[in-house]
Amino acid sequence: MRPVYLDVTRLLKGIFFRKRATGVDRVSLAYVRHYGEDARAVLAARGHHFAVSHQASRRLFDVIKHYYEDDGRVERFLLANALLSSARSRIERGGVLIHTSHSGAEFDRYFRSLKLNGVDVVFMVHDLIPLTHASYCRAGTAQVHERRLRSALSMSSGIIANSRATLDDMAGYAASNGFRVPPAVVAKLAPGTEIGNDATAPIAGPYFVMVGTIEPRKNHLLILDVWRQMVERLGASAPKLVVIGREGWKCSNVIDLLKNNALWQGTVAWYPDCPDTALGGWLKHARALLFPS
Repeated sequence: MRPVYLDVTRLLKGIFFRKRATGVDRVSLAYVRHYGEDARAVLAARGHHFAVSHQASRRLFDVIKHYYEDDGRVERFLLANALLSSARSRIERGGVLIHTSHSGAEFDRYFRSLKLNGVDVVFMVHDLIPLTHASYCRAGTAQVHERRLRSALSMSSGIIANSRATLDDMAGYAASNGFRVPPAVVAKLAPGTEIGNDATAPIAGPYFVMVGTIEPRKNHLLILDVWRQMVERLGASAPKLVVIGREGWKCSNVIDLLKNNALWQGTVAWYPDCPDTALGGWLKHARALLFPS
C-alpha cells in the first residue's frame, strides 16, 4: 500500500480556536477515522507544509478525534505538546496526500512542490458556491476559491466530489477555462450524527430544527418569516423553531431577529454552540429538519 498522508490543518485550527465541527470538518474527521492507523499527518501554512512521524501522527489523530467526538473537552496544551514533539519530515516520493478541505489550497506552491517530488494529490471539492453564488459569500472569497479550484484541476492526480452536482459544476468550470478534469469520483460523505435511543426530548411540545452556520445561502430569513406569520396567527401556541449553528457572515439581520425574544413569544430559540450529544436529542424528537437552502 502506498504511504497515505492526510492534511489536518483545518481540524487543528478548529481545536485551537475551540470551534464545533462544520460539515467540511466532519468529512475530514471521517478520513482521519478511516486512515488514521496507517496514515501520517500533514500541516500546511501559506503553501509551506511538512509531515510528521507515524507515532506523532497517531497522537495528533487521537487528539483530533477526542476533541471532535467528546464535545470539545480537550485542553489545547495537549495538542501543543503533540505538535512540539512531532519531528518534521518530507512526504515520501510515491506517497498520496488526501486533502479533504479547501483550506490552504489557494497556495498552489503546496501542490506544485508535491508533484515535483513524485507525490500524488487527491483533492476533495465540496462545492463551487463562491463562484456560482458569490453574493452569498464574504468579499474576496470568489477569488480565493477560484485559485483553489485551479490548483485542484491542474495539479491533483484525482478529485473526490461530494455530489454529482458538484462534479458537474467543476466539469463546467473546467471546460470554460481550458482545464482537463482529473480522474474523479463522487464519494459518500461523513457518517451522520449518532443518536442514542435513550436521547430524551429537550423540550415539551412540537418543534422543528434548522442546523447550519448562519449565512445567507442557508436562507434563515425565509424560515424566520414563516415563523413570524405563525406567531402572528397562533401566538405562543405556535410550534417552536430551534436554530442550531454558529454565526457566520453577512448575517447581522438574522442574528438581530434571533435575539429578539419578544418578537417570537418564546417560540424561536437559537443555540450557537450546541455539542453533538445535545444535537442528537434535538434531531431525534423534532417534527422535521428544515433546510431551505
